[in-house]
Amino acid sequence: MHNDEVTGLSGLDRGSRAEEVVRFYLKLQGFFTLVNLALHKDRPSRDLMTEADLLAMRLEYSCEHIDKRRLQDCEKLTSVIDAEGTRIFLIAEIKSSVCAINEAWDYRCEQSVALQNYHYAIKKMGFRKVHDAKQVAMTVAEKGRWRDENTVVQFICFGKKRSPDLERSQILFSDIATFLSERFHNLPLKIPERENALTAWGEFGYGAARFFHEKFGHKPKDNKEFVAYSVDKAIENYIDKGHFQA
Repeated sequence: MHNDEVTGLSGLDRGSRAEEVVRFYLKLQGFFTLVNLALHKDRPSRDLMTEADLLAMRLEYSCEHIDKRRLQDCEKLTSVIDAEGTRIFLIAEIKSSVCAINEAWDYRCEQSVALQNYHYAIKKMGFRKVHDAKQVAMTVAEKGRWRDENTVVQFICFGKKRSPDLERSQILFSDIATFLSERFHNLPLKIPERENALTAWGEFGYGAARFFHEKFGHKPKDNKEFVAYSVDKAIENYIDKGHFQA
């Protein structure tokens, strides 16, 4: 089976492939994801307000084990969210190059528009009544984060390069590469062998699994820095060209 036969997603543009990488990364850590949420106006209209690249949710007791060992989350994501033992809701802006926020989500550009968009997304998440969601939306719009004793809502930007001017949490594809290299290089049993099992991983997951099998499956373990670098270059090639090559 060829990579472009797996899910019918061949021909995706760079932005869509970047979103697929982030979705796979979050899925491995127990997040349910909703991609490209269309935000509608509250009154009848033919126009959309904007889209959310990705909404993600994880419940407080989410975990995964292999051989009685609990799998660890990405250290970078853990440090950004800082929300152990709580429900987590993410609003993600994903770029194939430098991390950035679209104007529709940037509270500094157009406060009323951004606030309306955050309110819509948080209403969609469904953990607060409509009236209470307004205060949550205001805090996330202004500060990029809201939390109480049970729940965290976090706005995160994903991309290839960090933006020094962006006042929001940023996770880079190199951070994702480090996490994937540690997860699969140390735990090769997590990579399915059967082709029909790999189809459930989607196009990016399929390519990543084949990459790990070919590069590291039958060789002595290399140092972590080399493995992470190889995976980072493979992700970069996948986003840019649609295929994996180290």
